[in-house]
Amino acid sequence: MVMALEANHTPGYSGISYINEMPGVLGRRFLYPPEKETRLMYCYFLTEDLDEIKIHIKDYFSAMVQQGCDIERMRMEALWFLTGFLRKLADMGADLHQVCTRGVSEILNEVIQCQTREDLEIILLAVLLKSHELVRENRSRHSSPIVIHANRYLDAHFVDDDLSLDVMADFLKVNPSYFSRLYKKETGQGFVERITYLRLEKAKTLLAATDIKIVDIAQMVGYQHARYFWNIFKKHCGCSPTEYRECWRATIANTLNV
Repeated sequence: MVMALEANHTPGYSGISYINEMPGVLGRRFLYPPEKETRLMYCYFLTEDLDEIKIHIKDYFSAMVQQGCDIERMRMEALWFLTGFLRKLADMGADLHQVCTRGVSEILNEVIQCQTREDLEIILLAVLLKSHELVRENRSRHSSPIVIHANRYLDAHFVDDDLSLDVMADFLKVNPSYFSRLYKKETGQGFVERITYLRLEKAKTLLAATDIKIVDIAQMVGYQHARYFWNIFKKHCGCSPTEYRECWRATIANTLNV
């Protein structure tokens, strides 16, 4: 099972196979606010404060305790989070062997063997802190102050429906064409591509974790026209928002019925 999970941590992969083989899958998933889950998923990238990362991890497991999750359920949730987190890193071109120096399989096996909440917290924290360290090293080596400021602004405003290359360039007080070339050169991703990526990841979280109408989700992630959002989502994700939600729920239902 673990090797199957590791095999799927490759760029372009859009799902987690064999999730129903994870130990402790009986019962319902615990409910965690989607905005908190997104923040936890990206805190290694968004914050410079290591204590903030620790707080997010503590809050994540405290929510499980409050909802009566036993250690088996906590292990499953930790595996669920880690596989999704590592897949996102791989999708962004990260070298997972730098994050998990002992190998992805070894990390996931350690989670399976954990007997306490504290041990699970230590493992997740170690992965996030290592990711944070690598991001900081990469930024210091390759990112100019312009790109660093752009990414911080983008992380806070990517859902603004008026966000554009010109708006960002005006904020940074640079020429739009120059900024576009610089951003692509330093990040390997076009500025508009980055906006789209962040919006669709947010949309996926909302589709999977809430019953919010798709037309409302479109507006929440920065698209005023639901049809345009639908087309963008299908182009980049290979399915419509409705199909994504249905597929996710079918996966959860199959998992809970095992």
